[in-house]
Amino acid sequence: MTTTFLNQRFIVDLATRARPTVMPQSGAFCHQHFNRYQPIISGFWLSNLPISCPLRVNYILTAVSPLIIWAALLEQPREMLYSLRSHWNKRRFGWLTRAILRSPPIHLVDANWSIVSMVSNTDVQMYLLSIKSLYARIGRGKIVAIIDHDMPQHLRQLLRHHIVGIQFVILEDIETRRCQRGGTWERLVFLLDHAQHEYMIQVDSDTLAFGADLAEVLECVESNRAFTLSNAGQSIRSMREYAENAQKLESRYVGIHAERLFDRYPGSDQLCYVRGSSGLAGFAVGAFDPATIEDFHENMRRAMGDEAWRKWGTEQCGSNFAVANSPGAAVLPYPKYANYSPDLQPGAYSFLHFIGTHRYDNDFFATKGQEVIQELLTA
Repeated sequence: MTTTFLNQRFIVDLATRARPTVMPQSGAFCHQHFNRYQPIISGFWLSNLPISCPLRVNYILTAVSPLIIWAALLEQPREMLYSLRSHWNKRRFGWLTRAILRSPPIHLVDANWSIVSMVSNTDVQMYLLSIKSLYARIGRGKIVAIIDHDMPQHLRQLLRHHIVGIQFVILEDIETRRCQRGGTWERLVFLLDHAQHEYMIQVDSDTLAFGADLAEVLECVESNRAFTLSNAGQSIRSMREYAENAQKLESRYVGIHAERLFDRYPGSDQLCYVRGSSGLAGFAVGAFDPATIEDFHENMRRAMGDEAWRKWGTEQCGSNFAVANSPGAAVLPYPKYANYSPDLQPGAYSFLHFIGTHRYDNDFFATKGQEVIQELLTA
């Protein structure tokens, strides 16, 4: 049941009947303002709202007095508007793709590789759409989900129901050694450690496979070659070449900031890099020493400083570095494999990564997702 008031409706993250203990940044921002201005609204408590949550995964729309929104807008308008839009877009996407929960489960076919994803408590439905679309085209391999230690049991059971034989790895249990915790560095260390004895495929939850095939991915896996999704068709080049290019770019993105300093990196003329995306990447067996990523992390941390290096996005630099310095590494052909943006030219796409900036633009992600769901339901 959706609670409806005459007031303006506002979207609230609720995956269980209790108030979540861990929330995305935008959700935390909204709750910060709710808690701050709640005394204005007599008798209105979030925890007392009636909730209906089929399978306890779907999110609900809940009415909140406009006073909360108005007060927050006056104080931090940009952040509040972004939070409102993000919540609305995510809920809309969940509603449009809800039929993935009716699709047949994956029954794993064993192979000498694993498909690994980080799955947050709020992205389970999106992950199911992503992994089912990928597995329908790859057809075999083990599936591993890196989850938070506090993922509720009903969400774990939902994943077990839809992916028969899925393995869980607890994020907090991954030892990162000299690399930082957070920013998905745990995932990269896990991938490189396990790639010493098995091919590892990394796929993000905000990706979708919908083309006829992913032949290039299977070719790399079966020939034990590392690969990565590229950023607009970038190639593998020396670190010094990337530094020279990045120094000409007007960008505040942390990845470009890091690249500008690559010419200071020891051996930058011999070592390689690719401006890729860790949304889809493959790590070949025995191709890259995990200790080398620790060296990369430490060298870049010293070059950029702790605060800058710990920003979200530096793990992707590490992934790009690991792939580029693996023997025989490949960059997946563009635009068959691409990061989605509204200005992406029409083409024969097979795989798209819907990065946060444009994830929900034009409902393209949801529309392609509905097509994939229909395929799964009729297969």
